[in-house]
Amino acid sequence: MSNWKKVRDELEPMVRELEKIIEGYDYSEGKAELTDKKVRRKLMSEARKAKNLILEITELAYKDRESEIVEGFREIIDEIDVFLNELEIKRVVYKDASENLLKKIVNADMLLIKNLQSINETIKNVHEDILAGKTGDVVSKAAYIKKGIKDLRSILNDRGENV
Repeated sequence: MSNWKKVRDELEPMVRELEKIIEGYDYSEGKAELTDKKVRRKLMSEARKAKNLILEITELAYKDRESEIVEGFREIIDEIDVFLNELEIKRVVYKDASENLLKKIVNADMLLIKNLQSINETIKNVHEDILAGKTGDVVSKAAYIKKGIKDLRSILNDRGENV
């Protein structure tokens, strides 16, 4: 039995959920590189959505002369740009991947996707708050978002044996 088959069986609920998000999610021999590329593309797409909404938040805050909000979200844009660059260049080694490495990759994929979804939801909430003129806790939410992006970068860096 291949290492991927063993890991897939052991982490079946997680793999099934990932298969719903990433079509053809499969780290078996011959399919692993394509799966890695699909995961990174999905993450890049979601990160770009986050960045675009943050750019809109920054523009709205600038118009309202909320300089503290503008500065906080500019820093987040920088973090997202670094994350996007890392997604572009970080691939993992699959040739004869051990069960432990495959488990690490699957767990990281799930964390990356779920955490980015959570961050995007927070960004949407901030956008709605700013549109409604509620800026009271936006700075604290910006700090949460920034930390979340840094955590994503850490998870990505620890995801596997990078090429």
